[in-house]
Amino acid sequence: MFSVKYGVQQGGVLSPWLFNIYVDDLIIEFETNCEGCYVNGKFLGCVMYADDQLLLSASVSGLQSMLNVGFHYGIGNHIIFNLNHRNLCVLK
Repeated sequence: MFSVKYGVQQGGVLSPWLFNIYVDDLIIEFETNCEGCYVNGKFLGCVMYADDQLLLSASVSGLQSMLNVGFHYGIGNHIIFNLNHRNLCVLK
């Protein structure tokens, strides 16, 4: 037995659901910011799978705005994002 003080238990049955509930507000923040990509009227600016996140924007300034939203959301909700630069890619 061990206690989980932050986040969700790795490999736990409910962990993906709990994580989705926790970050749902972040996706709503991105959508209301209107900086991400839309396809046929559907917001596709933030794609998440497990603990990975992909931000899509039509412009560099829009992407920066989304990063700012994520930064402030993280501060307000005690989320620390891993900014491993090897995994960051900006297509021009």
